[in-house]
Amino acid sequence: MVVKLHRNRWRKFALPAGLAAAGLALLMMGLLKPLPTYLVASEDLAPGQPLTAGQFTEVELDLGSLAPSYAASFQPGQMLSEFVAAGELVPLRLLEPIRTGNQTLLRITPAAQPAASVRPGSSVAIWLVAEIDEQSQPTLLVPAALVVEVVEPDGLFASDVSLYELQLSKDQATAVITALATDLPLFLVPTS
Repeated sequence: MVVKLHRNRWRKFALPAGLAAAGLALLMMGLLKPLPTYLVASEDLAPGQPLTAGQFTEVELDLGSLAPSYAASFQPGQMLSEFVAAGELVPLRLLEPIRTGNQTLLRITPAAQPAASVRPGSSVAIWLVAEIDEQSQPTLLVPAALVVEVVEPDGLFASDVSLYELQLSKDQATAVITALATDLPLFLVPTS
C-alpha cells in the first residue's frame, strides 16, 4: 500500500513536468532559429549601375516590422535608383530594372576644393566661371549631379584638389565636357 501511494505522487508531477519540458524545448527551438539575412552594401553603390553579388555582404538581423522594407536578395539585371553607402542596408524600394542610355559617369577636378560635406551620395551643382567683357561671370552649368566617388590626391606632385566622379545625364555631360575643353574653371557647390 505504501508503494502504490508513492507511484500516485509521481503521476501527479509527471504531467506538469512533461509539459514544462516540452515548453522549454519549444522555447529553445525558437531561440535557436536562424535570423533572416539582408543585403548590406560592402562598398559605395551608385545608382544606375548593374548590381553584382560582390558588392554585398549578407547579414543576419531581426528587423521586426521593418523586415519587408529591406532587400534579402536581388535579381540579375537590377540596379539601384539612389546612392547607397558602404555598410548600409539596401532598401527594397531602390531596386529596379536597369535603364540604359540616360546616365553616364564623368570625373572632374574642380578649380577649388568643395565644402567638406561633398562626399559620395551628395548632390552638387556645377558652376563655371567665364570672362565676359573682362569680368568674371559665374554661370550655373548643372543644377544637380550625384557624387559617386571622391578620389583624394596622392603622390609627390599631386594637386591639392580631389577628383570627383559625378553621375550626369548625357546632356549635362556634354555641357561639362565642352567647358573642360575650353579650360573654363568648374566649381562644385553642395545642393543638399
